[in-house]
Amino acid sequence: MSVGRDERQRHLPAGRKAQLAAYVADAGQVTVGELAERFGVSIDTVRRDLDQLAAEGVLVRTYGGAVSLTTVF
Repeated sequence: MSVGRDERQRHLPAGRKAQLAAYVADAGQVTVGELAERFGVSIDTVRRDLDQLAAEGVLVRTYGGAVSLTTVF
């Protein structure tokens, strides 16, 4: 069974976080549950990713999700 490049990238933490950040930027605001379902990872994984991205200044962490920087400012 061959796994495509996009599928491998999705499962690597750095690639997933980059895709997650891009998705939040496009959507404007998202919930943790929506991201967990979309990226096929646990809610805890999404929370950790969002916390790290917020610490890096990529997005704004909210209760239950995140918003893009452009939505806030």
